[in-house]
Amino acid sequence: MSQTINSTSVGVSSQVTLLSGNRINNTIRQNQLTVDQNGLYVKESQNNITLQLTEAYLMALYYKEGIATAEETLKLSENQLKRSQALHDAGSLSLSDLSTVKSTYASNNYALVTAKNAYAQQVLSLKQLLELEPEQVLALTFPEEDGAWAVVIPDKYEVYYAALNSMPEISASKTGISISELGVKIAKAGYYPTLSLNGNLSTGYTNTQNFAFEEQFSNNFNQRVGLSLSIPIFNNYQTKRNVQNAVISTRAAELDLTATKKELYQKVENAHQSAVAARAQMEAAQVEMVAAETALDLAKQRFELGLINAVDMQVAQNTFVSAQQKYLQAKYTGILYYQLLQFYQGNPIKI
Repeated sequence: MSQTINSTSVGVSSQVTLLSGNRINNTIRQNQLTVDQNGLYVKESQNNITLQLTEAYLMALYYKEGIATAEETLKLSENQLKRSQALHDAGSLSLSDLSTVKSTYASNNYALVTAKNAYAQQVLSLKQLLELEPEQVLALTFPEEDGAWAVVIPDKYEVYYAALNSMPEISASKTGISISELGVKIAKAGYYPTLSLNGNLSTGYTNTQNFAFEEQFSNNFNQRVGLSLSIPIFNNYQTKRNVQNAVISTRAAELDLTATKKELYQKVENAHQSAVAARAQMEAAQVEMVAAETALDLAKQRFELGLINAVDMQVAQNTFVSAQQKYLQAKYTGILYYQLLQFYQGNPIKI
């Protein structure tokens, strides 16, 4: 004869680790440092975007000023063309010289179109960096000039030591070392015993007993509390391997910090050298530009008197335009790298 047995049981158990070689506390600290490190990586990415925007903005200003230079040059060519046409009509200028002046005018007109296109392309790149809509108008204005970069350039070693305290990539690398050192402590916790507190509550019901459901749940209610101790004796050298791997990770983190410092110094050194070179180049270009402008004024007078031909006039004009371009390039290069030096010291970029 068969019999059907119905039973129900309910239980709750819990375990709390009391001692584990400080593994839990070190893991919590390690996780918190990892969160902090990720925040530093975010800040580093933000800094990179700031530098990209600064470079793109200054490049746009350079192209915009290049348009003004091209317009000035074209206006000069236009006046020269009108004057040359009048001289030719009066029989004082040959057709060959007039053709050369027309060619120069056309070339300068082409240069203006090229300058405007370069500016438009740079503004587009800047809008994309700013994530602006294509139809949104972006009007750039020239900031008040700060000539400090052309006078006082900070010492590169002062900039570097300030950067060590301000740049997030350095802090992130240092945090990485701390994370790895905690990893060593966590791995070494495997050598220590683990003491745990255990608790259990349970009850049940079965139809084989002649008691009501509620009465059985009350009568069968059990409580248990105990301590368990786990002592590591041999685990196939797993703990030893974990410790060795953690030590290697720490060494790798230290090497990463060294490499990050070297990379940062290289950036500071490059910015400093570029700022110094740009200052010298701008000073030289300024002298060259003044001399070229004087030579151009004299060439215009001599050309009108028929003392030089159109080719000589064009050479004087090209020399002046070249000097202007050199000056502008050195100027904006100097501003860019001076601002980088300020940025590496933890100062905001001001342009």
